Amino acid sequence: MEKVKIKRGRQIYDAELKEELVRLLQTGKSAKEISKTFGIRENVLYRWRMKATSTTKKVKEENQNDFTLRLLAENKALLKENERLSIEREILKKALRLFSISD
Repeated sequence: MEKVKIKRGRQIYDAELKEELVRLLQTGKSAKEISKTFGIRENVLYRWRMKATSTTKKVKEENQNDFTLRLLAENKALLKENERLSIEREILKKALRLFSISD
């Protein structure tokens, strides 16, 4: 949890520190308190939180899309199998009628 300075006066923070501070924000601590404690501007904290939540939303949407695609593929396979079984059932019914008539 260390920050590193670069030339233009900007600071780069560890991803671990960012995640921890975003968690603190989400648990109810105010951005002002966190800002004073860690010496980071409030707007930076809000930006990190927004980025973290948008990333989470994207992951959820991707998972939802994958799930939907899997369901569509499974549905297609089940419809195909249902059609095959219906045809087999009709063939068996006809065969049963033929054997029952000839006896």
